[in-house]
Amino acid sequence: MTISQKRDQMRTITFALLLFVTAQLQAQTPKIFEDYRTRYPDEIAAYLQLNREVHINVVDDTIRVTEENYYDLLHLKSTSKAFAKDKVYISEFRQLIDIEAKTLVPNKNKYKTIPVTNFTEKDEQSSGIFYDDSKSKSFVFPSVAPGARTILREKKEIKDPHFVSPFYFASHFPVTSAKVTIITDKNIELNYKLFNEEDIAVAFDKKEKGDEIIYTWKATNLEDYELASEAPKASYFLPHLAYYVGKYTVNGETKNLLSSLDDLYGWYSGLTCNVNQKEDSELKTIVNQLVEEGDSEEQKVKKIFYWVQENIKYVAFEDGMRGFIPHNAGYVNEKRYGDCKDMASITNNMLKMAGIPSYLTWIGSRDIPYSYSELPTPMVDNHMIVTYERNGEYIFLDATSQDTRYGMPSSFIQGKEALLAVDANKYKVAKVPVMEKDINVYADTTHVLLEGEVARGKGTMAISGYARVFNSYRFTGKKDDREKKSVKAFLQKGNNKFFVKEYELSNLDNKDKPLVVNYKYRIEDYFQKIGDEIYINPSLKKPFFNQKIEENRKLAIENDYKYTNRQVTIFELPEGYQVEYLPPSSSFKHDYFGFELTYRKEEGKVYQELSVYVNYLILEKESFGDWNKMIKELNEAYREALILSK
Repeated sequence: MTISQKRDQMRTITFALLLFVTAQLQAQTPKIFEDYRTRYPDEIAAYLQLNREVHINVVDDTIRVTEENYYDLLHLKSTSKAFAKDKVYISEFRQLIDIEAKTLVPNKNKYKTIPVTNFTEKDEQSSGIFYDDSKSKSFVFPSVAPGARTILREKKEIKDPHFVSPFYFASHFPVTSAKVTIITDKNIELNYKLFNEEDIAVAFDKKEKGDEIIYTWKATNLEDYELASEAPKASYFLPHLAYYVGKYTVNGETKNLLSSLDDLYGWYSGLTCNVNQKEDSELKTIVNQLVEEGDSEEQKVKKIFYWVQENIKYVAFEDGMRGFIPHNAGYVNEKRYGDCKDMASITNNMLKMAGIPSYLTWIGSRDIPYSYSELPTPMVDNHMIVTYERNGEYIFLDATSQDTRYGMPSSFIQGKEALLAVDANKYKVAKVPVMEKDINVYADTTHVLLEGEVARGKGTMAISGYARVFNSYRFTGKKDDREKKSVKAFLQKGNNKFFVKEYELSNLDNKDKPLVVNYKYRIEDYFQKIGDEIYINPSLKKPFFNQKIEENRKLAIENDYKYTNRQVTIFELPEGYQVEYLPPSSSFKHDYFGFELTYRKEEGKVYQELSVYVNYLILEKESFGDWNKMIKELNEAYREALILSK
C-alpha cells in the first residue's frame, strides 16, 4: 500500500469515528439542546421559560402580596459556565419565603436532577451606597455545561404593596416564553401598563374564577438585548409590565392605595409630616450668621444652598422606611452627613428659618423612564431635593451634586417630573428644564509658536455649566504631581509628546464662575520641515475623531448633558514664512449634533476656529447614520494640513 493510500485510509477511519462520536453525543443529549443550538448558533444560553406569578389578597384589612419568580435556562456553550453563579435579593420589604434551585444534566434522552444544597446569605452593598439593608442568597448551580438546564424558583412576600416591581419579558438571552400571572381577590382593583411592547406580541387574558380574578400576559420568542456602552437603562427599551393596586374594598368600605397621584402624594406626605416639627437652635444660629440684612431673598437661598453643599457630606443610605423618611435637620447638622432626603430636609428647614418658603420635592433620576402622569407609584422616583419658587420660576436645589451651581438642576434629573409638597394635602408637578448646549461649554484658546523642532504655546481653557461639574473632580483635593497629571490629561493636544510647563487654576472654589486654566505647553515632533516648507496639522485637539457608531448597534445612546466645545487656535507664522496652503472651512449642521470649522489668516497669523456641539440627551437609532456622516466629514477636515513656505 502506498503512502498516499494509507493517508486516504486514515482519513476515512477518522471521518467514520467522528460521525460515530457525533451520533453518540446526539443520542445522549435531549433533542431540545440540538434544536436550540441550531436555532441560536451565536448564543451561549437561552431561556425556555421566564415566569412570574403574583398573588394579591386582602388579609386582615390590609393588602398581602406574594411573588414567585421562575426561570429555566438552557446552556448552549461552555462559556455559559459564567452564569452558574446566581443570587436572590431580599430586604425588609421583600422577604424570602422559599427558594429552590437545581441543574438538569443530560442523561441520554432525559435529564438527571442535581439540586443546589448550599445557599449563602450575606449583606449586599450597592455601588455608591454607604448603608443598604439589602441581603442576598447566593448559590452555584452544579455541573453546568452545554446541554444542561439551570432552574430557579423563588418566592417572596412583598411586605408593603407600594413596592411591587415590574416584570420584564426580555433578557440578555433569547426568551422562548415569558409569562406573568397576577391573581387578585375580586375586591381589589389592579392597575397596569405595558412599556416598550410595540415590537412584540403580548397576549393578554383576564378571567374570573370563584372569588378571584386571574390576569395573564404572555410573550413568546423574544430576542436577546445587546449589552452596549452609553445606553439608557433597560427600562427604556425592554418590554415590561408595571402593575400596582389602585384600590380595594373591605366590609363595604373602599380604600385607595395608588388609584391616582393624590394617593401617592398622600402617602409621601404622611411619611414626612412629623419631620422638623421643632426648631434647632444651633442650626438657627448658622442661618442667622449666613444671611445678612441687605441680602435679597435669592441671595439668602444661594448662601444656604451652598452652605449645605459644602458642609453636609452626601452619603447614600437605604434601610427600610429610612429610605423614605428624612432625618430632622438638627440631626443632619449634628452628624454633618446625610442621604438625599436628609440634605433636602436641612435645606428646606434652613430656608424656613430664613423666612423663605420652599417645597420638599420627590423626583426620579434619568435612570427611570416613567412620569407621575402615567404611573403614580414609587416606581417613578428615587430621589429627593428642594424646590424654590421665584416669580413663577422653579429653582431646583439638589445639594447632593456638590459642584452644581445655584440655578441649575443636577444633571441626572434634567427633563424629569418633580412632585412638590405644598402642604399636607396640596402638591404641584413641575418639569425640570434641560440645560441648553450653550450653558455647558468647553472654551479653549491657544497660541502656537513654531521654534526649531518644537511647537510652543500658551492657552486659556474655561469650562462652565455641567462641563465644569463633571471635570472639577480632576483637580479638587489633588496636590502637586497628581494635580499636574490631571491638568495635563485634561488639556492634552497634539500628540503624546505634549508637556505642560506651567499652569494656574482659577475659580475652583467659585461655582458661579467658569473654571479657568491658564497654561503654557510644548509639543515635540508635531510638525515637519521639508525643504523650505513646514507641514502642520492645525487641529491640535480633535473632538469626536473616529467616533463612529457601529452599524449593527440597536440601542440608543445616552449623554449626560448637552454641550458645546469651542476651540480657537492661533498660529504665529515663523519669521520669513508665508501661508502656502490654507485648509478649507467646513461644517455640518443637525438638530442633535454638528460642527463648524473655519480658517482665516491675518498679518503674521493663522486662525483656526472649531465649534462642535452635542444637542441631545438620548440619541435614537434613526440618527446614527447622520452621526456617522458627520464624523466622516469631521475626520476629513481633521486630516487637512496647514502648509507654510519661505
